[in-house]
Amino acid sequence: MLEIFQIKYIILGTIIAFILIKIIFTYNHSKNMKKEYIYQVEIYFKDKFKSITALVDTGNSLVDPFSKKPVFIVELKEIETIIPSKIKEIVLSLSEGNIISFEDIIDETNKYFPVIPIPFKSIGNKGGIILGFQPDYVIIRSSEEEIYKKDIIIGIYDGELSEEMEYNGLLHYEITF
Repeated sequence: MLEIFQIKYIILGTIIAFILIKIIFTYNHSKNMKKEYIYQVEIYFKDKFKSITALVDTGNSLVDPFSKKPVFIVELKEIETIIPSKIKEIVLSLSEGNIISFEDIIDETNKYFPVIPIPFKSIGNKGGIILGFQPDYVIIRSSEEEIYKKDIIIGIYDGELSEEMEYNGLLHYEITF
């Protein structure tokens, strides 16, 4: 009787240990994967600077249709200090579904802030327009490297990209290579 009782505990202990090891391994693996795809990005534009935490998004293949430059999508709230308030108003109006004439956008803003309308499609969305601009340059930093880029477009997104607030931007997958 004593041997059967001990075997039950050994089997139960082994099962619990296996489950715990699997949970710890999965958690550690996902944490390391995030570290590999999370970068600090510094945006420089007209004597202004903003640092953003960004995720390299392998699903982000958005490019400016005219210049073919990759688009780095950034939350509006993160870059509102480096863009004019009129651009913020236009982005908010577009996100509310209002129809705005591109002639009005370009005529009104291009004198002091060159705006690039970028069409996009996403899962569950027939498509839309995201406004973008070309910064002077960006510096993309990871623990191992630093990449200086001038040929990039910043897409302004009115919303949150991460519920956990881990990142505020989505880097085009080709930018870091």
